[in-house]
Amino acid sequence: YRMQPEFQLHYNLLGLDDSKMQLKYEGKVLFNIENRYTDKFYPSSLVTAGWTDKNNNKATSEAHKGRAITTTHRLTFIPHFMNADHSFMAMAQFQLIDGDSKQQSNSVYNLPTGSIQSPTADGLISGMSTGAGQWRSIYMTFSAHYAFKSRYIADFSVRRDGTTKFGDNKRWGTFPALSFRWNVVDEPWMKGAQKWLSMLSVRPGWGRVGSQPGAEYLFFSKYTATDSYNGANSIYPSNIRLSNLQWEEKETWNVGFDLGLFDNRVTADFNIYTQMTSKLLMTNVNIPSSSGFPSLSWTNVGKMRNNGWEVSIGWQDKIGDLSYYVKANLSDVKNKVIDLRGYKSSTTELTAKIEGQPLNAIFGFETLGICDNQELYDKYAPMMQKYNPKWGMGDIIIKDRTGEGVINDEDRTVIGNSIPRFTFGLNLGFEYKGFDFSCFFQGVGKADGYVTMEAIQPMGINGARKEHYKESFNPQDPKPGAYFPRILSSDYNYAYMSHWVQDASYIRLKNLQIGYSFKIKGLNQLRVYASGENLFTATKYRTWDPETPVGARGFYPNVAVYSMGCLLYTS
Repeated sequence: YRMQPEFQLHYNLLGLDDSKMQLKYEGKVLFNIENRYTDKFYPSSLVTAGWTDKNNNKATSEAHKGRAITTTHRLTFIPHFMNADHSFMAMAQFQLIDGDSKQQSNSVYNLPTGSIQSPTADGLISGMSTGAGQWRSIYMTFSAHYAFKSRYIADFSVRRDGTTKFGDNKRWGTFPALSFRWNVVDEPWMKGAQKWLSMLSVRPGWGRVGSQPGAEYLFFSKYTATDSYNGANSIYPSNIRLSNLQWEEKETWNVGFDLGLFDNRVTADFNIYTQMTSKLLMTNVNIPSSSGFPSLSWTNVGKMRNNGWEVSIGWQDKIGDLSYYVKANLSDVKNKVIDLRGYKSSTTELTAKIEGQPLNAIFGFETLGICDNQELYDKYAPMMQKYNPKWGMGDIIIKDRTGEGVINDEDRTVIGNSIPRFTFGLNLGFEYKGFDFSCFFQGVGKADGYVTMEAIQPMGINGARKEHYKESFNPQDPKPGAYFPRILSSDYNYAYMSHWVQDASYIRLKNLQIGYSFKIKGLNQLRVYASGENLFTATKYRTWDPETPVGARGFYPNVAVYSMGCLLYTS
């Protein structure tokens, strides 16, 4: 079960309306209490490996208890000005989150076949574990808002965060922000344009926010029990304590513009920004083996920059009984790693972190296509067979980037970008005499995708896909233009190569809904509707879904969902 009781208190310390100076207090206490018990049983009838298998008549019991208390206090101050051209508001807020959890589990197998399905019965113990966690975070924030004639507006805020995820000397972070707004349309010299110009404003801003790691106890030394030291029980250090780990910081500068025409029938806004991330938090960062550990679970590594812009445009109007709207948005972002402070990313994995390149750039061999004729074979066989003696007609040709006449790790390079360049969306809808219709399209442009292993190999654990039979090179009937190399049990054609980088751009009808509302005597309204999600996708992506994460071996794609329903509104 899970319970989330909440208690609130609102009190006006000063003033009751806008004619007086106001000071308001709001307090909240939210409890999040969870108890979860799970019993599982795996019967021998589902096991094919015999009685020695540890899943045979296996019973598992799991228990989890957790609670968190969130306490929030807020003071809001609104002074009263005799001159109505001025307005001001200030707010101070404090929040404390305190939580802990406990869990335990145990499993036994080889229970007698029958009605016994409890891990407390006699059986062979296959697993036993306990755990506990505790966390606490605090933030204090102050914000102020000032406006003059609702024409010139300034906002300031500063936030102070503390969390137990960092050590004592790095626990706190301070994050300020400042923004302005100039409503140009309200200037006296713009009165002549106000007949058709309903909104024109400029919004510059600057701010800094922080991010924290996704784990607790990183600044403690932890130890693990084992019985593998000369056959005796022992303990060993299982981590490097991260006493100097600190907040990741993102500093953003932006300028925005708002536009409204013809009583806001036409609306548009445009934003351009640059964001610099410093003290970048990364996980599983490789370190020299002389330390006794293969990697650091978390560390701060260098800087990263995002430059981009966003634009949205909308049109809404009414013609007689027909009301309709069209809204579209488009964004563009360029990502680049600026500084890694000497960190060297692995270049044998699919993605790499390299200065001057996008974060987690796709990394591998550049390829020159499939060897599908004798001329290509004669040209590249001497070089490719040094790299792989089994290489032959119908295999993928790797580019010798270094010009040394051999293929090695020095020929690997950036072959794709795992971060989409463009994202866009389109909303359409109308209402007419009880009918209503809406649909939403979304998509990305200039995006690279990459799937691995069983997703592309014809001899993967799931067998060949129909595309392998239709689009693989056939040495007995050599034809140009095949996408897949010749079908082999070997996997050397499926190393990290540009040949397998796919265009992951797409446009998808994410949602469509049509409905009709009835007026019924004694009731306010009855609406019936039909809707669908993920109804179609236009893409060049060849495998599964274009939203498949880069490097996925398996992925459950977005599925089409159809539904019908009715909503009853009473007076």
